Amino acid sequence: MAESSSRTSGAPGGPATALLGDKATPEAVARVNVAYGFALACVFTGLLIGFDIAHLRHLVVATQGGWLAVLMLVVFNTIVFAGVQFAIAVMRMADDELLADKATA
Repeated sequence: MAESSSRTSGAPGGPATALLGDKATPEAVARVNVAYGFALACVFTGLLIGFDIAHLRHLVVATQGGWLAVLMLVVFNTIVFAGVQFAIAVMRMADDELLADKATA
C-alpha cells in the first residue's frame, strides 16, 4: 500500500500524470503532453521573433506570407516539444525497484 502511494506522489509518468491524477488515461496524458508542447512552441517562437533572431521579425513583418512562416514555426516546434514531453514521460516511468537492483549489482 505504501508503495502505490509513493508512486503516485512521485508522479512517475511526468507532469501530465501529476496533473491528471487518477484520470490519467493514455489519451489524456497525450493531450496534456501536446498542450505542453504547444505552449513551449508558442513561447519559443515568440522569443525567436521578439529577439529578432536571424532577422525573423523583419522577414515576418516585411513579407506578405509572414504569418505562414510563424504558423509553420509553431506547428513544427509543437511536434518537437511534444515529442520531448512524451520522451520525458516515458523515461520517468522507470521502475524504482528495478533501478535500485541494477545499482546494487
